[in-house]
Amino acid sequence: MEEEKKFLEDITKEGYILTRVGVGRYYFKESDKRGLVYQADFKGINTRITEGEYLQMYEDSGWYLASNYGGWYYFYHEVTNNMDLSIFNDKESKAGVYRRLILFLALTGFPLYYQNLVVLPAVGSLYLESFYRVFRIIMLVIMGLHLAASLKILTMYLQLRKEIKE
Repeated sequence: MEEEKKFLEDITKEGYILTRVGVGRYYFKESDKRGLVYQADFKGINTRITEGEYLQMYEDSGWYLASNYGGWYYFYHEVTNNMDLSIFNDKESKAGVYRRLILFLALTGFPLYYQNLVVLPAVGSLYLESFYRVFRIIMLVIMGLHLAASLKILTMYLQLRKEIKE
């Protein structure tokens, strides 16, 4: 998250502002605002707060929505008096983001693992053998990527929890 934040802020210094985020892509437009701080937050599937309330909470704090994609919300704030404007300026709030990501990955991962480990092996003897093999390989690659991301985020979360306890 810190690398992405730095990347977005460096682009802003060149005279561009974030307008949209896509799969592995960022879209910018020219802007005269060169002193912006960016912060990303993962809202996930939190149903306790509506999207309108969520956005209003940030806007009341001076943060404005630049874009959102897949549960991630990208906010910006104009730099004022070299103050620390980080949304997540303590370890507890950063751990909250990782906790929401872990929950989301667990919920999305369950059907993926179930399909790969239970359903697809039982389907292997059907008519489309070559299609089945290619599909199974693709699903195993996706499962591996999902598992790697889950483990990385879990490790980061556990490290933060350890630091909080110390």
